[in-house]
Amino acid sequence: MKRLMMVCLLVTVASAMVHANYVEKTRIEENIQLKAQHILDTMYGPHQFSVSVSVDLGRESWIVSYTDRADIDFKETKNTTAEKYKILPGYSAIKNLSPNEAVQMPFNSKISKLPAEILKVTLDIVTSKAIDKQAVKAADKVISKILMLNAERGDTINFEFQDFPVHNNADKPAPLPMEAKLMMGIVMITALFLICYIVLKMKQLKINQDAVKAQLETAKATAAAGASSGSSVPESSPEAIAPVAGPSGSEDTGGYFSFVGTHNAKQFVDVLKNNELPVDQLAIVLSYLNAGHAKMVMDTLDEPKQLEIIAALTQEQIADKATLDGLQDTLKSQLECAVGGAAKLSALIAPFNDASKKAFLSSIQSNAGVYNKVRPDIFLFEDIEKLEDGEVKKLVGVLNIEVLAASIAKDDGAASAKLKSNLTGAAQAMVTQFIDLKKDTLSDNDVTKAQTQVVAQMKQLNQQGTIDLVSKLVS
Repeated sequence: MKRLMMVCLLVTVASAMVHANYVEKTRIEENIQLKAQHILDTMYGPHQFSVSVSVDLGRESWIVSYTDRADIDFKETKNTTAEKYKILPGYSAIKNLSPNEAVQMPFNSKISKLPAEILKVTLDIVTSKAIDKQAVKAADKVISKILMLNAERGDTINFEFQDFPVHNNADKPAPLPMEAKLMMGIVMITALFLICYIVLKMKQLKINQDAVKAQLETAKATAAAGASSGSSVPESSPEAIAPVAGPSGSEDTGGYFSFVGTHNAKQFVDVLKNNELPVDQLAIVLSYLNAGHAKMVMDTLDEPKQLEIIAALTQEQIADKATLDGLQDTLKSQLECAVGGAAKLSALIAPFNDASKKAFLSSIQSNAGVYNKVRPDIFLFEDIEKLEDGEVKKLVGVLNIEVLAASIAKDDGAASAKLKSNLTGAAQAMVTQFIDLKKDTLSDNDVTKAQTQVVAQMKQLNQQGTIDLVSKLVS
């Protein structure tokens, strides 16, 4: 019976030890496998390796440590031959001691478990053939270092290369909640509305551009028809449109001194200056002239005489008709008989191209008096260089972009450089594109016409007071 009980006890202990070893072994293998798989997936990407780990473990053991002396529970029983003791369990050595010695000898005990020792670790790694074998060597070293494998202990890593199937079982995203689907629907509807709105706006802009283009084409066709009729006057040139000298009464619309107009205003000022009229008669004449022409006359007078004329004009009175008729006839006759002069000379030269203008100016430059009278009325393309940057920007703002581009397409002078330096980014791009496309097809005559139009526009801005070029032409 005792033998049977001992066998059962040994079997129970052995099975418990085997179970403990199996749980520990499985835990270690899973830990190593997860680490190795994570390292390989990080280095080469997922679905390229499959790791299997096998660990050989030794046996578990226990150690008994004796600490301080035990506290024995002693109880004396009467009418007995010996004392009774309650000894702490687990102290097997007590059984060999006599009862009398038990009081002195027992110690408390501490039993500690020593985990099983790892005898060997084996990693079997199935590797995709898509991975280069030389590259796998790097993984061998990294795994051995991180997992602290010991080759002397017998730890090994075995790689087996196989053809892996294409991995199509990617993790499916979680379905979107209803709120997210509703929000996406609203965003899509809003985006569709915006797209439709933008398309309609673009169509409207295209229609407007087509209309503007049609108007430009019509204007060009009209200008071409006018040019083909035999006129040799450059396009859009105010100097060419205005008469050179014109009849003295070309602007006569009735009334006293109505014969004075833009075409002969400067000559009329010279006539008045030569006659040296008294203040009362000069005030009568100025009262009939428009403000611009009257100012031209006032600018030729000194300040005291200007004050006298202003004082005379403040008094409203009825002039004698005979005096008015005589004064008008005299001044008109002198104006009609006037020959030459700076005004007529300037009007005669103004339609010429820059080369002819410069040749003429060079011929009279030695006569400072004549030159200073004529030069303010003759503008050259190269005079743009004398303008300030703000004035150049004003000139660029009123010019047609094609005319501007054509005027500087074949000119590398300082005037062209100043125009280019004052262009905005968008205007610079448009001018550059025009020159790249049409520079080879532009004739010298086209460039000259474009520069003539720029000069005409510059002169108009000067007359309006938007820019001041005259003061920069004559020192």
